[in-house]
Amino acid sequence: MGVAVLIAQRKGFRAAIPYGPFLSAAAVAYLFWGELFMTFILMGSSAY
Repeated sequence: MGVAVLIAQRKGFRAAIPYGPFLSAAAVAYLFWGELFMTFILMGSSAY
């Protein structure tokens, strides 16, 4: 989302991107898929 706004405003990558939306998206992903993700990371893809 932040990258799309930067491109639309033609500021380039010099402007700061707010990290709040990324943190909230990660929190929601963790709530839904946290255990699955951690199992995949710790046991590798051979667990599935």
